[in-house]
Amino acid sequence: MDVFKEMQRVLKPGGLAIMSFSNRCFWTKAISIWTSTGDADHAWIVGAYFHYAGGFDPPEAVDISPNPGRTDPMYVVNARKKNIWTVTTWSTETITAWSTVMMHGRGIVDGDGK
Repeated sequence: MDVFKEMQRVLKPGGLAIMSFSNRCFWTKAISIWTSTGDADHAWIVGAYFHYAGGFDPPEAVDISPNPGRTDPMYVVNARKKNIWTVTTWSTETITAWSTVMMHGRGIVDGDGK
C-alpha cells in the first residue's frame, strides 16, 4: 500500500501510474492472497490497491499478452491521479461491472465497466 500512496503523492494531477505483472513469481515471497488466486483476481487486487491508496481515478485493466494461450500472460493495471478539481466516486454499479468483467477474464476493462 505504501508504494501506491507514494505513486499518488509524486505524480502530477492527471499523471498515469502503471503496474504490470504476469503469472510468474517467487511463490515463497508472494503474499498468500496472490498465490491463492488467479490472473483475473490479481487484476482486481492491483485495482483495489489503487482504490484504497486514494487519489486515483478508477483503474483500467488490460491483458497485453502477445499470443494468448501460447505465451506467458502479461497484464497491466493503470490509473490516473485525480485532478485536484475533479472528484470521482466509485458507484456500486461501477465496482460490480468492473468485478464482473474481470472475473470472466475478458480482455480490456475500464473503470466504468466498458
